[in-house]
Amino acid sequence: MQRHADAHPDEGHSDDAYERLFVAGVFALMAVALFVYIWRFGRNVPFWDDWELVPVLTGNTPISLTWLWTPHNEHSIPIVRLVVYSVWRLTGDLRAVMVLTSLVLCTACWAFVESCRRLRGHAAFTDAVFPLALLGWGLFENHIFTIQFFFVGAAVLTVVIVLAGSSDWRGRHARVGAIAVSLVLLPMFGAIGLAMLPCMLAWVAVYGVSSLRQPSSCARREGLVLLLSCGLAMAIA
Repeated sequence: MQRHADAHPDEGHSDDAYERLFVAGVFALMAVALFVYIWRFGRNVPFWDDWELVPVLTGNTPISLTWLWTPHNEHSIPIVRLVVYSVWRLTGDLRAVMVLTSLVLCTACWAFVESCRRLRGHAAFTDAVFPLALLGWGLFENHIFTIQFFFVGAAVLTVVIVLAGSSDWRGRHARVGAIAVSLVLLPMFGAIGLAMLPCMLAWVAVYGVSSLRQPSSCARREGLVLLLSCGLAMAIA
């Protein structure tokens, strides 16, 4: 059966069941393999740059704003330090951060799959490229190296901005808020976040200015929120 190019993006197709099943199967296989890898090779022992977190994690040095904002090489990673510290205090196991990192990446991967299906109007076998590319063992350092959370976090925040911005976000406060919050957090995820920031700033600023020009007061408020997030992100950077 031939698919219609003008189908509504949110309407499902009865003839894409095999594609959806195939992509979901690949995603499930890659996700399970990823967590098996963490279970097999992850250790509750600091690895490489993780050792700089040890004094605070063990309580020998108190947590402070100074510590959170102290650069790690070229990276400013206050959010990552706070996440690692919080998870460590709750679980006492660095592998919990590894699991969290992988869960965040799996969520972003599936968001890509679903966004492509909605924008195209149907699933495709090629959507399996996302779990194959993002959940493979080739990225093992991002999963068993605790401090690498900032690499994954910066990428996921960028994904949130792109996917929320490419959807019908006007008048949807949750999506506007997701764009604004992600943009403000981006420069707090190290040099990776800073590298992503210029393009994201330009994109969100264009959205903000265009919303301010709308006659609707709701649209103008959304534009103000987006432009305010741009200003905050630049100030943090």
